[in-house]
Amino acid sequence: MSLYYSGLAGKYEGKVSADIAASGVAGKEWMNLPVRPDLVEAEQPEHLRAYFKQRLEHYRRISQALPPHVVND
Repeated sequence: MSLYYSGLAGKYEGKVSADIAASGVAGKEWMNLPVRPDLVEAEQPEHLRAYFKQRLEHYRRISQALPPHVVND
């Protein structure tokens, strides 16, 4: 099994991109960085927006279990 995304078949390729976008939004929220989830959602293809929302909620639940993000000055 390849660890690279480029080898994924058509129906999974879009889902991988939506999943990465959702994890990026949740990660930025966890780090208290500015992010507009509604704009990222609007960038997703129409047929993957529900999947994006589902994955975003999944990653938000995971981030709640992480320790608080600490910024070292």
